[in-house]
Amino acid sequence: MRLNFLKTGTALTAVLAACCFSPVQAQERVLLPLKNSSDPHKTVAYSAPRRAAATSLTVMASTPEGMEFAGVDENEQSMGDYAFAPAFTFLSTSAKSTSRTASYSWTYSTLDNKNNVVERSSRLNSINFLLSDGLHPAPVVTAKDSSLTASFSLAADGIYFGQGKSGNHDCVNYHPAQVFGYFIDPSSLTLNSAEADSTMNYLWAGVGLSNFNLHGFAEMFNYNVPYYLEAVTAEVYCPTQLTAGDIEAHIVKRTKSSSGYRIDTVDIAKLHVSQIIPSQLGNRYRVVFEPDEAPQITTPIAVRIQTPENSSCKLSAVFPETKVYNSDNTAGSGIYADFNIGSSQIKKQILDFAGIEIADDSGKSTGYLNNFMIGLRKSYEKPVPARIESVKASVTEDDTVYDISGKYFGKSSSVNTLPKGIYIIGGKKVIK
Repeated sequence: MRLNFLKTGTALTAVLAACCFSPVQAQERVLLPLKNSSDPHKTVAYSAPRRAAATSLTVMASTPEGMEFAGVDENEQSMGDYAFAPAFTFLSTSAKSTSRTASYSWTYSTLDNKNNVVERSSRLNSINFLLSDGLHPAPVVTAKDSSLTASFSLAADGIYFGQGKSGNHDCVNYHPAQVFGYFIDPSSLTLNSAEADSTMNYLWAGVGLSNFNLHGFAEMFNYNVPYYLEAVTAEVYCPTQLTAGDIEAHIVKRTKSSSGYRIDTVDIAKLHVSQIIPSQLGNRYRVVFEPDEAPQITTPIAVRIQTPENSSCKLSAVFPETKVYNSDNTAGSGIYADFNIGSSQIKKQILDFAGIEIADDSGKSTGYLNNFMIGLRKSYEKPVPARIESVKASVTEDDTVYDISGKYFGKSSSVNTLPKGIYIIGGKKVIK
């Protein structure tokens, strides 16, 4: 696997949007692909365009701000295509497809003015919806163009409203249904590596960037309503045994302005390594960072994973390879680096790195790098220490069943009659 900025005969280099830096705030940089252009001096006869018959149809929908997906758990299993979202808060999504003439139809659940769950349908491009606490089906959009039909679900297994944490899962930006593998790219995405810095210089040379020194990886998270950040998790690759002194995590605010998002330089809270969990795949680690007290998050944020100053640890990012790049989703991955713009030196700034094409050794495109495997564990209510322990303490030997809020659901013999959800049975968390 490799990052593919250049394809034979096609200029897929990158152009960098011009912006300014200040000592206090760093402006994110955005990569945009350049399309082929013909000779500007060549003249051609103009004729009205004719629409060719579509041979395939793909439809997708933007992820609403405030909705995130269930990430990979500690055993590197996705455990289903679930999403999380705040309850009683309107979410907005819009459809797009590979056809400019497709018509759309939505089916979805929402609340009426009496807070009853009702089923709706819509033929508009965009919809708004809200639901109460619990697991509800996700909206589904269907696109039609002539004889072609395609459908897309925001989350195939449903959305947990009001829950930002579930078992060993993390809230992540990538859609599990669109992921078909987890990869690393040591030649381009390794910290403290002269080879990776040299590769970055080559990849960005077409837009006037040079002298790269890669310090870390960043993931951007959008915002809908206030939540409490309980932990940050990151999947990383390290050829040597990883220790708590080899890795750091930082969380900073992203502020939206007329020129885009700006990133603060002051950490929202200090995070420490609470767990390092080796993977069965070898040289891969799941690292959990926790604050001393969960901070309340009230803005979009950027999460940086990096090595400490003067570290020589060769840390690589792990990323999910996705089948499509959805440009409607503004959250995504970034690199944290020093570099030069012309002769001007820029220190420790974030460059957007989402939508990068992935190619195999033959140059064939296999997918896109949209996100690093960085996740959040969060709650819409202020965490109470040992709340799970108190539930476990009340579980008796006869396997009494509770949900994660402590609500009693009877004995384990009644599990088959319970709705889909997350339960504590015999002191263990079970997803049904």
